[in-house]
Amino acid sequence: DKHIVQVIDLSGAKKVLGMVSMLQHFVNLTTLDLRYTSIDPDTLTHVGHCINLEYLLLSKTRIHGPLKKLALCTQLRHLDVRECRRLKGELSDLRRMTKLTHVFTNLTAITGEATDIKQFKRAVELHFVDCVIRGQLPKFIRDECQNLRVLDLTRCRELTDPIPEDLLMDHEQKHIRLRTTGCRDMHGTWITDLISW
Repeated sequence: DKHIVQVIDLSGAKKVLGMVSMLQHFVNLTTLDLRYTSIDPDTLTHVGHCINLEYLLLSKTRIHGPLKKLALCTQLRHLDVRECRRLKGELSDLRRMTKLTHVFTNLTAITGEATDIKQFKRAVELHFVDCVIRGQLPKFIRDECQNLRVLDLTRCRELTDPIPEDLLMDHEQKHIRLRTTGCRDMHGTWITDLISW
């Protein structure tokens, strides 16, 4: 019965094209794992109808289109679209997904403002490797994102100005691993891994 199914794991499957169009009928689906599959590039349209999804794993697939197609998936906690190079959108497209704890957008065409990071209030890990994140990191990220443990901004070359001092200081023992390899500091030089423990 389609109404009972909560988990679909087809990771690594060779042929899943026909099944994807039926996703909208799985109304109680909470976990969808299509990593490393040859899914149709338009799969995002069908996934967007799964409004109870909590875990969406699409890394290394051929999906494309605007991230906005997932706008109704407001229950998402874990979003992994690593290496979906034709997936486009803005970090602000995820603002209605207030339950997100883990976000992996590495090597996608997703862009955003550095200030968008504060919208992920429940985040534990945010990975934006090789994404276009523009502007200066906002102050007091720790105050807004109190559970944040990893902020990976590796090769986000459009970040500007120095990292806010409050993010570097650890007076309240809020341990955040901050990765900024390949980002420029205020003086235009490259900095390596910066870890705030």
